[in-house]
Amino acid sequence: MKLSSKNLDVALNTVYDAIVVGGGMGGLSAAIYLARYGLKCLVIEKGKGRSLWMQDLRNYLGLDPHTPGRDILSHGTKQSLDWGADHLRGYVEEVTDEGETFAVRVKVGKKDSIYPVFRSKYLISASGVIDVLPQIEDMQNLYDYAGYTLHVCMICDGFDMWDQKAVRDCGDRISN
Repeated sequence: MKLSSKNLDVALNTVYDAIVVGGGMGGLSAAIYLARYGLKCLVIEKGKGRSLWMQDLRNYLGLDPHTPGRDILSHGTKQSLDWGADHLRGYVEEVTDEGETFAVRVKVGKKDSIYPVFRSKYLISASGVIDVLPQIEDMQNLYDYAGYTLHVCMICDGFDMWDQKAVRDCGDRISN
């Protein structure tokens, strides 16, 4: 079930088998397998992760290398929901080990935020990395350049940059 601030009450008393922190490819893969095995799981994702804005994903097994990340995430989210996983857009603020369960406090909503607490027997961290993208004045469509002319991960984009010069932003200095 897709959860939001409007229907959270249906899940607050649930003790999940697992809470998956991260709704990228790793987190969605975990949720799909958990739900397929009949386990109750909740995916908590903040949105706008790296795989959302990557134009081509050349390193994902079994997919056309020109598949946009947003297509894979859309398909994976739908598939996890179809198998019975719950899904919540939010930011994990705190995790507390209560012994038999984990208490996961989540910030839901940017304005008038609420902070529900969910419980699970297991916790899977699939939050990936948080990229610090350059601050470019008046650039509203920064994500349109990611993976084409803006590269932030040499692991993901290294092949594309093979014989090209790259500039790296290191805070207040720029280096090649």
